[in-house]
Amino acid sequence: MTHLLQYFPQLSLRPENLPELRSLILQLAVEGKLTAEWRKANPDVEPAAELLARIEAEKAALVKAKQIKKSKPLPPVRAEEVPFELPEGWAWCRLESLSTYIQRGKSPKYVDNSNIPIVSQKCVQWDGFDLSKARFLNEDVLDKYQPERFLKEGDLLWNSTGNGTVGRTNLFPSVTYSKVVADSHVTVVRVFKKEVLPEYLWVYTASPYVQRQIEDRVSGSTKQTELNTSTVKELEFPLPPLPEQQAIVQTVDALLQELDQLQQRTETRLHLKADYATAALRRLTTAPAVGPAWKALAPYFHTFFDETGNVQSLRAAILQLAVQGKLTAHWRKAHPDVEPATELLSRIQAEKAALVKAKKIRKEKPLPPVDMDEVPFAVPEGWVWCRLGEISTGTEAGKSPRCLNRVAEEDEWGVLKTTAIQDQLFIPSEHKAFPQGFKNGSLSEVEVGDVLITRAGPYNRVGIVAYVQSTRRKLLLSDKIVRINFEKSLIHPPFLSLALGNGASKIFLDEKKSGMAKSQVNISQSNMKLTPLALPPLPEQHAIVQAVEELLGLCTALEEAAGRRDVVLGDWVRAVVAGV
Repeated sequence: MTHLLQYFPQLSLRPENLPELRSLILQLAVEGKLTAEWRKANPDVEPAAELLARIEAEKAALVKAKQIKKSKPLPPVRAEEVPFELPEGWAWCRLESLSTYIQRGKSPKYVDNSNIPIVSQKCVQWDGFDLSKARFLNEDVLDKYQPERFLKEGDLLWNSTGNGTVGRTNLFPSVTYSKVVADSHVTVVRVFKKEVLPEYLWVYTASPYVQRQIEDRVSGSTKQTELNTSTVKELEFPLPPLPEQQAIVQTVDALLQELDQLQQRTETRLHLKADYATAALRRLTTAPAVGPAWKALAPYFHTFFDETGNVQSLRAAILQLAVQGKLTAHWRKAHPDVEPATELLSRIQAEKAALVKAKKIRKEKPLPPVDMDEVPFAVPEGWVWCRLGEISTGTEAGKSPRCLNRVAEEDEWGVLKTTAIQDQLFIPSEHKAFPQGFKNGSLSEVEVGDVLITRAGPYNRVGIVAYVQSTRRKLLLSDKIVRINFEKSLIHPPFLSLALGNGASKIFLDEKKSGMAKSQVNISQSNMKLTPLALPPLPEQHAIVQAVEELLGLCTALEEAAGRRDVVLGDWVRAVVAGV
């Protein structure tokens, strides 16, 4: 126990380790590894073999007195059934050999209220027994219940049906009701309490060894799994001497209490860390100048951003800072003479006019200027607010003919699924193949440099933007994915993707989602053109993308460090198990 306790603070640094630690404690208990020191100090206790002999004599006397039924003899535990070696003085036996009663409850006749609660699976939870969730028995059928069916303090209650619920166990406590019964989904196990402590019985049934046995031995379909009574009776049971059972129970109680306290401290520490990280990120995104706030936070990245959720928040903050121009404040000071975005916008308009005159694009109606009510933040000097339609030469979606339910071969055409568009990430393998003989006559083939946005689908899949860094040949847009067309020499494609996926543009696109249900919404291409955009000078667009790539690389490094630490802690747990 002392050997294990010294590792608890390190092993419980992450909440994910706590369930494994609980399982570890229970498994070590039933293998006798928690009480090795106790055995050295108590060499002369009565061995478990004598306990079994006494239980057998008591059971025979109860059968003779007709207080319990005679059960069919079970075969002894065979060597090939033994999962681990027991300490000296212990003995393997079948669970039924220790029990006076093992039986599933009855299918009851319910009423709203009576003096007899019915224990159901909802009452039997890993974190305790809860009689308040019980329903009640119609007392008119009370004569159909034999005396042994009424629960007694110390009975083990074992959930016996249903995927996700089968296997949960707990002990029946002292209650105010004089009579309580179990329903047909709960198995009752009653042991000889003078020789087998109910608390040790619970440690055994809750241990990973038994829970794995249940997974292998349940019957029925996935949703209707059954733990048969015969399976419970035949389970192999590692029986320690009675004084050692008491020592095991005391040790397990102490360790689990220590673990509960560590869990509370861990949760408090994580809440404090999350609060600090949230406050720091809020300061970053709201500070007039991000430099001082960033400088103050940077030394603590590895301390406060070591959880997946915190790193995701850091990523979101970086993207928010990018579209506000706060990542490139120093860059602007070093480059005071760049062409302002107003002149860039004028050049874009001139290019569009030339394309209209050459009849390469259609002339569109003028778009309204960006209203200050649509502006969630002030842009730096040299930037300008505009609408997507002002800087684009149009938008286009593809088609979605009937496809094959597989990806395309190298020489086949494929059409994108919406899952190909993740937040700032394009996944060309997410597509379906067209039937053989398809010939593409459209202009919707995906190209490197495209900026794509999902326009239809489930609510959380619409308005997602990605930049195409690389793609395969013969890959087409679907009718649910829109390509933004623009002059790539005047707008840096990765920046446009970044801007549309964050800040004012993201807020606008979310507001323009429409549909009857969240399972199917859309954004019209006309609304897309109205999307407000904070446009920086072209050189600053490149500087922003470079800064974002570097900082998101930092986030990836933080995530990888956290992952490596998780692996190390997992190995540590296993090393501790081996050394106990």
